[in-house]
Amino acid sequence: MDSSASDPPLSAAAIARRLASSSPSARLRAVRALSSFLSSSAAAAAADDAAAVSDADLFKIWKGLFYCFWHADKPPAQSDLATRVASLLSSPPAQSDLAARFFSAFLLTLRREWPGIDFLRLDKFYLLNRRFLHHLFLLLRTRRWDPDLSSRMISVLSDTSLLPVDNHPANGVGYHIAEAFLEELGDFLPVAPETLDLLLKPFFSVFQKSSDKVLVNKIKLNLFERLLQNGAKLLSLATAGEQAEPKSDVERFGRIALSVGFSKRFFELGSAPETLQANRKVLFGLHESFLKLEKDLEKSGVCISIEIPENGDSEKMPESSAAENGGEGSDEKPSKKRKKLKKASDGDDKKLNAKKKKKKKKSKSLNSMDFVAEDSVAEQSNNEAANIEASGTENNEKPNEDPMEGANLITFDEAVISNLQKQFEKAAAEAGMVNGNVKPSTPQTTPVNGAVVKKRKEQKVLMERPSLMALMLVAETLLEKAGIRVLRRLGFR
Repeated sequence: MDSSASDPPLSAAAIARRLASSSPSARLRAVRALSSFLSSSAAAAAADDAAAVSDADLFKIWKGLFYCFWHADKPPAQSDLATRVASLLSSPPAQSDLAARFFSAFLLTLRREWPGIDFLRLDKFYLLNRRFLHHLFLLLRTRRWDPDLSSRMISVLSDTSLLPVDNHPANGVGYHIAEAFLEELGDFLPVAPETLDLLLKPFFSVFQKSSDKVLVNKIKLNLFERLLQNGAKLLSLATAGEQAEPKSDVERFGRIALSVGFSKRFFELGSAPETLQANRKVLFGLHESFLKLEKDLEKSGVCISIEIPENGDSEKMPESSAAENGGEGSDEKPSKKRKKLKKASDGDDKKLNAKKKKKKKKSKSLNSMDFVAEDSVAEQSNNEAANIEASGTENNEKPNEDPMEGANLITFDEAVISNLQKQFEKAAAEAGMVNGNVKPSTPQTTPVNGAVVKKRKEQKVLMERPSLMALMLVAETLLEKAGIRVLRRLGFR
C-alpha cells in the first residue's frame, strides 16, 4: 500500500534536504514532491496571495536543487534531471509571478555557487543553464508571447546574469547565456518584431552600460555577427534564385538580420549620450555591417520578411519572394518599392536594347561609308552621294531627302573655294582625324577620255565622329557642284 497519499505535504525546507540527499532514489522522489509542492502553491496563490510560496522558501529549494544536480552522474541522468527541473518553469500549473521568482532564484543561486564549481562539473551546469533558457522560451510561447510576461522574464535574465547588481564573481553565467541565447531561441522562431525587440533588449543594454569587454565581445560574436553572417548567406541564395533549407540557421536567423533593421538601432545606441565611450566603436562597427547588408538587399530587388503564423507557432517557415520575374515567392501583390525596382530594371533593359540598335546602325553607316575609287569621276560622285544618304539616315533623316534642299547656296569663286579647302583640311588635322599609320593615298589623275590612270587602294573608314564625317562629305559635294574636285589626301580613323 502506498503511504505517500496519506503523508502530510512537505515543507520547502524538508524538500530541500531530500533534494541534497546522497541517495539517487531519494533525490528523484524529492523532485516529484517539488513538482506537487509548486503546483499546489500556484493554485493557492491564485486564490489567496498570502498563501504563495515565499522567496526564502524558493532559495532553500534551489540550494537543495543545486546539490541534487551536483550529485548527478553520467550524462543521461544529468540530461534527464536537467529537463525535469527546467520543466517546472513552463509546466501548465505555473503562475506568472511564481515562474518569474523561480527563475530568479535559479540564476541567483547559480551565481552564488558558481565560484565553487570545478571544471569537471562545469559542463552539466552549462546544460542546466541551456535547458532553463529553452523552457523560458517555451513558457513565453505557451502564453503567446505576452508582452508583460516577456518583459518581466527578460528583466529577470538581465538583472541577475547580464547586468547583475550583486558582487559574486560569476561572470561565466552571463558569458554562457550570451553564447547559448540565440541557439535556444532558434527553435521558437519566427516571432513578431516587437517580441524580438523585447527578447534582445538586455543585450542592447549591455552595449550601453557594461564595462565588461569580454561580455560585450561575446554578445557581438555569438549573437549579432551570427545574425549578420546568416543574413548574407540567405541574401546570396535568394539572389541566385535558390532557397535555404527550411528550419536551418540560414533561414531562421537570416530573415531576422534582413528584416528587423538593426543598423538604425545600433546607430541610435552609438549616438546616445549615456552609452559608454569604450562600446561606441563596437556599436558603430555593427551599424556599418548591417547597413551594408541592408543596402545589398535593396539593390538585389529581393523581398525577405518575417511572417508570423496566426496560432503563434513556428512550424511553418515563410518563403522568400523575388521582386523580379522568374523568382519563386508568395502570391501577394508587389509593394510600391518592388514596382519601382521592376520599372527601373525594365527601363534599363530598354536603354540597353536602344544602345545595341544604335551601335548596329552606326556600324552599318560606317560600312556604307567605306569607299573605293571607281574608274571615273561620275562613279566617285555617286558613291559620295550614297555616303551622304547613309549619314542622313543615321540622324533620322529621310534617305531620299537632299540635305541641301531649301538651303541658300553660296556662289563660289576660286579664292573662296581655295580658302575653304585650306580651312577644312586644317580643322580635320586638329581634330585628330589624320591616320599617322597609313600613308596618304596618291592623288588620282584623270585623263581627258575619263579613264583612271591608277586606282586607289581600298580603305575602311573608321571614325570616332560620324557627324564630322558627314559634314566633310557635304562640303566636298558643294565643292564638286562648284566645279572643283577635292583630292582625298586624308586617312581617317
